[in-house]
Amino acid sequence: MQDPLFIFSTTIVVLIVKMLVLLAVGRFFKLKLHQNFLLAFGLSQIGEFAFVLVNYSTKLYLLEPVLNSQLMAITAITMCITPILLLVNEHWIEPRTRPKKPGLGEMDTPKKLQNVIIVGFGHFGSTVGRLLRVNGIGATVLDSDSERVNLLRKNGFKVYYGDASKPAILRSAGAATADLLILCLDNPEQNKFILEYAREHFPQLKIFVRAKNRLDAYDFINSGVDNIYRETLGTAVNMAVDVLKATGMRAYAAR
Repeated sequence: MQDPLFIFSTTIVVLIVKMLVLLAVGRFFKLKLHQNFLLAFGLSQIGEFAFVLVNYSTKLYLLEPVLNSQLMAITAITMCITPILLLVNEHWIEPRTRPKKPGLGEMDTPKKLQNVIIVGFGHFGSTVGRLLRVNGIGATVLDSDSERVNLLRKNGFKVYYGDASKPAILRSAGAATADLLILCLDNPEQNKFILEYAREHFPQLKIFVRAKNRLDAYDFINSGVDNIYRETLGTAVNMAVDVLKATGMRAYAAR
């Protein structure tokens, strides 16, 4: 191999320049920092198409055979280095740049247990939660989407990060002493699992459940659930009204 210094230095320059350009592109498109590094490291190599271009250029006598060999070597070396860069990113860079999820420690020790537990705080659950909040009804809110939890906390909602399908999380939210459990998850299977677990271990809970469609509603009916709400804005409001009445509010006031 001729001129190893040229090959080594060119390889380093190519990798650095490509990573800097990719970092700039990622920042322009507002990627998160850990995503930006993954993009830069993952695409830092010279693509396989370079082999075709270099060989074709040599056949057309646009490149000298010596330069052909050097460019081939540079391309191959960048391909070998990229997996190493990805490992470095995975083990050292990404853990330090990825946003930290809200800790489960807060979920384990809520400052105040509420009589109402809301599981899932997307568009459906948040509609119910806001109406309860406006009427002075406190609720312990669980959601497993860390980005949503962070956003809701910034907007003043007391939301805990946790997967309510895990018995320990549901228990730590106060299921043993609560009166009402409101299941508003997007995944109907998770709603069904939590429903069955709660009915077995926390029989005092009055359960309200969101049904994504008619088939889910029939499944819940066959399971003996009384409070089922098909997914629309109107039914989210109706669920909130029924929850308010279940907390003791008079029907006319809840309406």
